[in-house]
Amino acid sequence: MKKRFLAVLAIGTIGLTIFSCSNDETVPEDKKTEENKKIIKANFPVTDVYSRDSESYLYNTDGTINKIIVGDSYEEYTVSYSDQLITMNLTKHNFSGWIEYLEVTNIHLSEGNVYKVITNTKRIASTKTLTTKDSLSFSYNNEYLSSIIQNTKEDNEPYRQRKKVEFFIENGNIVKSITNFFTQDVETLYTYDNNEYILDGEFMYEAPLFNNIGRYYILIKDNLGKKNKNNIISMVNNYNEATKPNSYMKNLHYTRKVDEHGRLNEIVISGEGYNQQPITISNAKTELKY
Repeated sequence: MKKRFLAVLAIGTIGLTIFSCSNDETVPEDKKTEENKKIIKANFPVTDVYSRDSESYLYNTDGTINKIIVGDSYEEYTVSYSDQLITMNLTKHNFSGWIEYLEVTNIHLSEGNVYKVITNTKRIASTKTLTTKDSLSFSYNNEYLSSIIQNTKEDNEPYRQRKKVEFFIENGNIVKSITNFFTQDVETLYTYDNNEYILDGEFMYEAPLFNNIGRYYILIKDNLGKKNKNNIISMVNNYNEATKPNSYMKNLHYTRKVDEHGRLNEIVISGEGYNQQPITISNAKTELKY
């Protein structure tokens, strides 16, 4: 059964490894290293709080992603690039109940950073047609991402703010985020180790940026200002008791593992959550395939 990601915006990291005994000697070492760092598939943890379908990535010869495949081809997106613009187009889906489902996401960049993401969706059924427009605005302070604001509209209605996330930096790391989602408020606290940041080490549930960006995280993870200096080892969500949702992660601890080539291949999460009842999460994994 197809698992759906329950975070609102929710949303991946890149690579293609070529294994060949016959031509290793003819491939330049720097080329092999470059290719081996491309992630071709990410399998996400299965938990009783929420889960997310796996994602596979196909590449252009210049190393940019040209297709994202969700699950067993549940959804497919083509990706194209032009000056300061990345476009992601939904080309295949299994969303039942719709005769046609059109979705295009335009990611706008300036000076190497994302500053706006606009998603236009048109859903056509036998008796009605619905159009929605979703806009994310990104702000930066001292080269770090400081906030993401999501506004949305349906049909001819005016925009309304759906979500706002503010990030707080200390010693080169995001140590806190404050999220206002409709009437829900949550403060999230992060702790870090003292080690140098591991590439793609935040490709995991409840990480501050991955948690607030959709399927296109994989496309813009290197365009969100300065990265954290160190690696997140734990997070805690503190909700307003009066507006606490029915399903949420309470706390998580993270452990990262690398393969024999020094590439990150597992992020293990353990912790507590809630989904109508208390949930224990133990050794659930994000697995990265190269």
